[in-house]
Amino acid sequence: MATTSGLDKDKALIEWEYATTFNRTHALIATIGAHLGLADEQVDAMWIAAINL
Repeated sequence: MATTSGLDKDKALIEWEYATTFNRTHALIATIGAHLGLADEQVDAMWIAAINL
């Protein structure tokens, strides 16, 4: 798994910190899921659970 560094990392940190909404299909969500070792199905399940809170 590649690590994110430099400008890409700075951009991701800014997006994460200042976002007011999150879209399931945003590349940052896929990247975070991958770094956590989660399958797409697991991220989908968490997303659905969060919607139902």
